[in-house]
Amino acid sequence: MGIALFCSCVKEEIDANQLSIPKTYEIATEVIVEGYLTDEMSIQLVKLSKPAKIDDSCTFIPINTAEVFVTNGDTTYWYNVLGNDGIYQSHVPFKAESGKVYTLHILYNNKKYTASDSMNTTDSIINYPIKSVRVGGSHIEIHSQEHNFGFLKPAIWTFIERRLDSLQRFPHIEIDFFHTRFFLLYNHTGSLPQGLFPSSFSSTLVSGAETDSLEIVKLSISDSYYNYLISYFNITDWNS
Repeated sequence: MGIALFCSCVKEEIDANQLSIPKTYEIATEVIVEGYLTDEMSIQLVKLSKPAKIDDSCTFIPINTAEVFVTNGDTTYWYNVLGNDGIYQSHVPFKAESGKVYTLHILYNNKKYTASDSMNTTDSIINYPIKSVRVGGSHIEIHSQEHNFGFLKPAIWTFIERRLDSLQRFPHIEIDFFHTRFFLLYNHTGSLPQGLFPSSFSSTLVSGAETDSLEIVKLSISDSYYNYLISYFNITDWNS
C-alpha cells in the first residue's frame, strides 16, 4: 500500500503592516558608510546612506546633506557630494600612505561620526582567486569561490563585470548598453574553519563575450577590519 502526497505553494505578497513587528523599534545605526582609500593618486570616494527599515521596502536611502572630510594628522581632505546618490568625492586627488592612520569625519543631523583605520600593503604575489575558466566559442565563463583560504595576508578582491548588450532583436532599434555587476571575494589566512564544508561556500560566475570586460582589483585589509569580517562571517556565511 502506498500513499502519494502532493503539495503546492503559491507566492503571496504580504504588506509590512501585516507582520507582528512593533512600530516603536529603534535603529541604533544612523549612517551606513561604504568606501575605502587607495595608494593610487586619484579622487577618493565615500558613499553614505541610511539603514532601511521593513516599512521602507528595503530601498536604498542616500544621505546627500552631510559634511565629509578625511584627516591623517597632517592634512585634511574635504569631500563634496555628487548628485543625489549619496556619493561624495574628495576635492583634490590624494593617495593613502602605508602605516599612516586615516580618520573619516562625517557631520550629519547635528551629530559627528568618526572612524579610523590604517593602510596595509598587499602581498606582492598576485594569485587570482579564480577556480576555473571555460571557453566555448566566443563565450567565456570564469568561476571563483567567494571565500579562499591559505594566504599569507587577508585581502578583498573586487570583480567588476561590464557586459555589452545589444537590442539587435529589435530591427528598428540600434542601441548598445552595458550591464555592470559587482562581486566581492575574500582571501583568508590559515585553513578552512572547523565545522565548515567547502561545498557550502557560494561560487561566483562571471560570463560574457570576448568583447566584454572584467576589472579585477585587490584591496588590502587592516587587522581591525579583518577581525570585524571574521566576526561577521561567523554569524552569517559560516554559521552552520
